[in-house]
Amino acid sequence: MDVATEPQAVAGRAPGVTIVVDVNEPPEMVPLLEARGAVVDRRRLAPADYVVGPIGIERKSVGDFHASIIGKRLFEQVTRLKETYPQAALVLEGDLAFIEERRHPRALWGALCAVAIDLDVRVLPTPSREATADLLTVLARRVAREGYARGEGVRFKPKMLGPHAEQKFAVQGLPGIGDVVSESLLEHFGSVRRVFAAGEKDLLRVPGVGKLRARDVTEFLDRPFEGRQRRL
Repeated sequence: MDVATEPQAVAGRAPGVTIVVDVNEPPEMVPLLEARGAVVDRRRLAPADYVVGPIGIERKSVGDFHASIIGKRLFEQVTRLKETYPQAALVLEGDLAFIEERRHPRALWGALCAVAIDLDVRVLPTPSREATADLLTVLARRVAREGYARGEGVRFKPKMLGPHAEQKFAVQGLPGIGDVVSESLLEHFGSVRRVFAAGEKDLLRVPGVGKLRARDVTEFLDRPFEGRQRRL
């Protein structure tokens, strides 16, 4: 999965990393993020509700947090999140006074301690969805600034991918190729090898590619590698 974009000044948008939003998240989150200048990619994620660079993020309202403890889902979800992404965070959204109003508030605080300390997953509290959108946008800019300042892309491979997702991940390493177009390329050519062997004219036959994207892909694949020895 390629969740990073090259930072560039787009009208009305600040440089940053694409925020990937799970299709099951509330639909209003997309316009909230876009209104703050974020680039958004809505797709199915498992696990995570959001992915920002290398960070997998689970969002829970305080009510969801309580219900996931009662239903014994919390630690399974958080453990999968931590196993899948290089970094993991839990956004806890809403009024934390909710916890003190429950019958056993100490159990809820204990669960938060276990997530933050035992599992080493960052807990990020926000009072509302609007604040969550602010937080995610700031985080995306921070990831972009720190990653690209070191000359690094912010592309990572989740640890649990099936064969289909593995193939799409490989194709999404090409410039300008995201989730939808990678699917189209694989359906058209039938394998990753044939995608990489395609010329510009072949790529133009695939829906969603277009002249600019086909040119960028072929230039990328044909570009000579200037490794350390060649530079010397």
